[in-house]
Order: sequence, then structure tokens, then C-alpha cells
Amino acid sequence: MGQVDLGPRWKKAKLDFQKITGEKKPKKKGFVSETLGHSGIDSCFKKADKYCDAIDAENDLRKRAKLIAAGEKHGVSLDSTVKDYIKFCNAKMKDEEADRNQRTTYTKALDFLSDRLDHLDKLYDQFLDSRKIAMDKTLSGQQKVHRMMYKSFTSVIANANAGVKKVRANPTPEQFREIYDTNDNIARKVQVQLVQAAGAQKKGLLPSLIVDPRFIADKMTPWQAEGKGECVCGDDWSAKQIQDKNAEFEKLLKLAARYMVDLNEKAPRG
Repeated sequence: MGQVDLGPRWKKAKLDFQKITGEKKPKKKGFVSETLGHSGIDSCFKKADKYCDAIDAENDLRKRAKLIAAGEKHGVSLDSTVKDYIKFCNAKMKDEEADRNQRTTYTKALDFLSDRLDHLDKLYDQFLDSRKIAMDKTLSGQQKVHRMMYKSFTSVIANANAGVKKVRANPTPEQFREIYDTNDNIARKVQVQLVQAAGAQKKGLLPSLIVDPRFIADKMTPWQAEGKGECVCGDDWSAKQIQDKNAEFEKLLKLAARYMVDLNEKAPRG
């Protein structure tokens, strides 16, 4: 398996969608399941994975730079395909809500699918940028840290958003545990970034911002320990209990997202 494994992750997201909605056949109105495999995304992700593997396997810096450039060119195509697909999902969500006059499990599952797709697109972008930034001799150490940190934050926030929406679409104990009560869950991934940002800030590699990354990281501690704290869910929990608990984490996630925005706004230029 490669560094980012976009193809396998997208395949899992499609299976998750079908598991949540129970839709395995085309639907007359609403989202057409067979479109999941005929959107061009599968082939785009497969090609992106090949670029990622080739880049990390190449030790010649000039050849690696050419591979990164080719990967970025493919990224433009991937961005366009993802954008079109998310637009398609949004239209289907709108139709479904209009038909039912409410947000349904179906629309929530589509919302999750869109966010997962956005996350995978950002993950590819982060991979290419991190390799490109590391090779760029025109950037200062501070600029490199800042850009890498922002790109990494963008990816983990998108990943966490997809997890939150997955629970929202399917508020069951089993789904809650899959997202929260696991090793290296979405909260831990975000917390690791926040702790790293706080350390870089202390060393003067990142600017001090209105939102304190250490404060948010500490607030996330009860959410990132498998089998402990806020990660535990009872077998008898109702959908409302799970939704309420999921919403609690989402508030912390929004704080982390606010930090990400501030970090980008204060990026050193040059």
C-alpha cells in the first residue's frame, strides 16, 4: 500500500455510503448508486496513487521534481472531477430534501460522501505540496514549516469533518465507535497537528494567533483515547444521545478549523 491510498479509501467510502443508505441499486429519484463507479473518480485516484508511489520511490531530485510537476498537472484534472461530483451530490441532496421536506439519512450520507471526497482531494494536494516544499531551496525554514503545517491541517480537518458527518448520517453505537473509539481516531489526528503547531509556535516558527492551538489540543484529550473518556458509547445509547455527543466534538473541530484559517491568513509571504 502507498502513502495516501486514495483509491482504497474512496472504495471504502462508497461501501460505507451503501451500508448507511441500503442503496445498492439505481434509484429512480435521488442519488444513482451506479454513478459511484462511473464518475471518473476511480481512475483519477488510481493514477494519483501511482504518482505518489513513484515520487517517493525516486531518489534523483531532478526526476522527482518532474514527477511532482506531472502529479500537479494530474491534480488539476482530479480537482475538476471532484468539484463536479460534489456539485452532483449537492444537487441530489437538494432534490431529496425537497421531496421529503427534511434532511434524511440519505442526504446525510451524501453529505458524508462529499466531505470524504473533499478530504481525499486535499490529501493528494498535501502529499504533493509537502514533497515540493521540502525540495524548494528558495523558502526559509519558517516558510516551509508554515506551509506544511497549513496543508496538513487542511487534510486532517477535512478528514474529521467527514467522520462527524458519517456519524450524523448513521447515529448508531457501532458507527460512533468506528469513528471515535479507535486507535488514532479523528480527534487524535487533529490533536497531533495542534500540539505540533503549539511547539512550532513556541520556537518562533509559527506566529502567535488569536486561537491558541495548545488550548484546543488539551480540550481534545478526552476524545482521543481509545476506550476512555468521550470515546466510549453505550450499547443502549439512542440516536439523539449519539447525535448530541457527536455535536460536542464538532464544536471543538470548528475551533481547530478557525485556527487553520487564522494560520493561513498569517502566512509569511515571499
